[in-house]
Amino acid sequence: MQLMAGYFAITVFDYVVIRPLLKGVEEAEASGVLARVEEEEDEEKDDDLFIPLPLTTKRVIPQPYSGSDPEWREFVRISHDQELQAQMRCESFPPACWPWMVLTVT
Repeated sequence: MQLMAGYFAITVFDYVVIRPLLKGVEEAEASGVLARVEEEEDEEKDDDLFIPLPLTTKRVIPQPYSGSDPEWREFVRISHDQELQAQMRCESFPPACWPWMVLTVT
């Protein structure tokens, strides 16, 4: 049964994704679009090779906030004001204010 499901999934993927993609590529080749794009890319190519390696990064540990820091005081003030949090959510993401999306905290 799993083999049949896998075959079905691959067949659907082939018909829905691969074949239209190949058809688009063939049409682009026939119209000469790919040749123009490749020419433009050849002109823009750089001889430099950059390979980003995560081993070269240095982790910076931030200093903890002090109680007198204005940013920390603002965070504490907002964390205690539920109405202000709801207002900020509505301003930044309006669907959060839709009646069926609003979560009430009790």
